[in-house]
Amino acid sequence: MFAVSIRHVGVALLVVTMLAACGSKSKESGSTQVAAKVNDEEVTVHQLNGLLGKANIPAGADVNQARKQALDRLVEESLLVQAAKEKKLDRDPRVVQAIEAARREVIARAYLEQVANGQAKPTDQAVSAYYSEHPELFAQRRVYSFRELAIADGSKQSLVKSHFDAGKSMDDLINVLRAENVRFAANAFVKPAEQLPLDAARRLHTLKDGEVTIVPRGEGFIVLQIAASRTEPVEQAKAKQAIEQFLSNQAKSEAVAAEVKRLRSAGKINYVGDFAKEATSPSVTTPEPSTSQSAPAEGMQQGIKGLK
Repeated sequence: MFAVSIRHVGVALLVVTMLAACGSKSKESGSTQVAAKVNDEEVTVHQLNGLLGKANIPAGADVNQARKQALDRLVEESLLVQAAKEKKLDRDPRVVQAIEAARREVIARAYLEQVANGQAKPTDQAVSAYYSEHPELFAQRRVYSFRELAIADGSKQSLVKSHFDAGKSMDDLINVLRAENVRFAANAFVKPAEQLPLDAARRLHTLKDGEVTIVPRGEGFIVLQIAASRTEPVEQAKAKQAIEQFLSNQAKSEAVAAEVKRLRSAGKINYVGDFAKEATSPSVTTPEPSTSQSAPAEGMQQGIKGLK
C-alpha cells in the first residue's frame, strides 16, 4: 500500500502529470475519465491521480506498476464501501462521528497548510547567517566515534562524576560498575554532527576527544565519551539547499504556531463544567502541516539515544 509523504511529492507529481496526459488522450478519442467500473460505481482518473499525488513513490519506481496498485486499492475500497452501505454501516453513529472528525481534521489541516505555504523562501543572507552561527554542523563539522554506557540506576551519577574528576578512564569505570553489580549496557558507534540533535551537537562540539558528558535518561543516565573524532568541514555552497529547507520548515512551523495562538486569542472559548477547571493552561493539539523540524542535514532527527 501507499504511505503518504510530502517528501516524494515531486515524483508523485510526475506520475500525476503522466496520468493526466493519458487522460487527455483518452478524452480526445471519445472515452470518459473513468478508470474502472465497480458494479454501478465508477472509479475515476481524478480519484486515481489524487491517490498517486499522496503516494510515497520512490524515485525510479515502475510508474505503470504504481498506477496499477493504486487502481487496485481504489477498486477494493469501492467494493468495501458498497458492502458496508448494504449493511447500512454508513449510518452507524460511530461511523458518522468518525467521518465528521476526519472531515474537520482535513479542513483544519488545509488551512494550516495554506498558512505554512505562504511563507517566503529564506534569503541568501539568512542562509549565510545560519551557516556562520553553526560551525559545529558546517565549517568545523566533526565525525564522532562514541563510547556509551547506559546506566539504569540514577543514584550512581555522583559516583561516575567523581570517577572522571579523578582522571580515571571509561574502562576503569566499567570495572567499578561490575564490581558493584550496577546494571549497565555498553555500546560504541560513529555519528557525524548533523545526525545529532542540535543541542547535543552544540554541546559535544565543545568537548575534546576523550572527554565525557553525562545525560539523564528516565530513571537512569547515559555516560557518553568521545573516543575519537575527525574534522570534515562542509562548504556553504554544498550546505545551502539543506539550510534553506530547514529554515523554510522552521518558518512554516513558527507561522502555524503563531496563527493558532492568534485564533485562540481572538476566539470566544468557554470551557464548561469540569473542563473549566482545567482551562487555565490549555494544551491543544493542532493538525501539523507537512513540514519537518529536522536540522539542515539528512538524518538529523535520529540523534543519539538519551540526548533528546
